[in-house]
Amino acid sequence: MRKISLVGILVVLCAVITPAELNLALESGVDLDIVEGGSAFSVGGGALLDVTDDIRLRARVFTLTFSPDAGVYFGTGQSLNIVYRFPMETFDPYAVGGLQLSSIKDYTNLGMTLGGGIEFKMGDKPFRPFGELLVILSSSDLTGERESTTTISLRGGIRYILSKKR
Repeated sequence: MRKISLVGILVVLCAVITPAELNLALESGVDLDIVEGGSAFSVGGGALLDVTDDIRLRARVFTLTFSPDAGVYFGTGQSLNIVYRFPMETFDPYAVGGLQLSSIKDYTNLGMTLGGGIEFKMGDKPFRPFGELLVILSSSDLTGERESTTTISLRGGIRYILSKKR
């Protein structure tokens, strides 16, 4: 919980102190994760930072998951993705790739994310809906008790743009 609080404070400080210098966005969304033997529904959030006009860094900070098999659980993760955008007039398709270190319930695992998505521009409004299809390749957990998995994740949500440069 302290980890999430610290990240939240840093995101707010970055947004308040240097809005003219940073192109920062917050995102919140829902996921439908399909994995062998079941599926799960989750709600999560994170932040995006523009490195260039086409490249963003994205960090997903928290996830609340509802699984028929495992129940409801809160997970924290250090997910860092590179997002390569293909800017267009009314929407931006993009490719996603990155690494994640997740801690869920009583285990921690390392994974790799690959996928793509689309972000819709809403004129001058700071809100942008998005949708993604991701493939997450996860290693066995660090204790060796769980096997490696491949997850197909359908994700959708909204991004709030904190800067006016976008």
